[in-house]
Amino acid sequence: MMSSQPCREDHFNLEFGSEKSGFKILMIPGSPGTPVLWKNLRRGTVSAIRMESEFEVVVDRSVGRVGITGWRGVQSAVAGVPDDREAGYVAGYHQCDFDDADWPGLMSTIAEGPWRPESVFWARTKVCLPAGMDGQDLTLILGGCGLFDFDTIRVFVNGQPVGKREVSGRWREPGHFSFRGGSLGLWKFGEENVIAVQQGGFRGRSRELDAIDPEGYRMLPLKCQWPVSWEQEIVFGEPDQRLAFQVQKVERDKPGASRVMLTSPEFDATLEFRETHGVLEKLLILQNRGIDPVTILEVGLGKYLTGHDVIDGEQGFPAYAGEEWFFGIKHPSGFAMGT
Repeated sequence: MMSSQPCREDHFNLEFGSEKSGFKILMIPGSPGTPVLWKNLRRGTVSAIRMESEFEVVVDRSVGRVGITGWRGVQSAVAGVPDDREAGYVAGYHQCDFDDADWPGLMSTIAEGPWRPESVFWARTKVCLPAGMDGQDLTLILGGCGLFDFDTIRVFVNGQPVGKREVSGRWREPGHFSFRGGSLGLWKFGEENVIAVQQGGFRGRSRELDAIDPEGYRMLPLKCQWPVSWEQEIVFGEPDQRLAFQVQKVERDKPGASRVMLTSPEFDATLEFRETHGVLEKLLILQNRGIDPVTILEVGLGKYLTGHDVIDGEQGFPAYAGEEWFFGIKHPSGFAMGT
């Protein structure tokens, strides 16, 4: 999901695994894209897996944020016509003065199904911007990163179209709609603003479910408050920054256990590798170097190019690379994203 900006790794190499564990991994020092040799000793195979990043940290650099809630939504029609000829648009669902009082309330722009991928779903809400933020750059963040998201999200602010996110595939980034300079005039500070979205291409089924249920009789469970991966907020100033880390030293405690110490202006980081029961575990510890709080928005624990057909993965579930390897995050809220 995140773009690559890895920590520097050209100061160390690490080797893990044994006949007992059933695998052997050699991490070769170098720039991003350098292959990492993974040997499956039980199957007698070798994979040259390319590392794009071992970890990433994204922190908040904004001067303020406003969460968005209080949505109302309705399923409009079947897609297949241009956006401006779709039934909801023709009916004025995007206009400020449209009366949506009869629409059911929602916590996000997603409603419970049943859903058809070709359906168009509209949602509307009102949000008040602080008067003190007038003149600040503004970013509207809207959308999900996995299942229960729309391939297209067209956004209107106070009746005016301001942008459209169009994505494909299982994993994606939420939409970022930026307003700078003159475009800030579309917003009213210290007053209510109407946000409307015209959405299509709902993605509510995994590749595995499509394979075992091609007729589409079954659906994955969906509640209005799910998933937590859906983002909906307004950010003032710069929304985020990816940190760059430098290696300080490497400690090898014992066979199968190593520790890499890194630093950045904001954080000291410790990256621990542990080999247990045929699994290589990685633990990232971050410590704030200053006295002021720093808000962490995202932590990525590795991005690898496997060369294998990868099963999707999901929140709380691993991603499988062919029949050779699996990647996962122990915390149940962590996402393993296989593409």
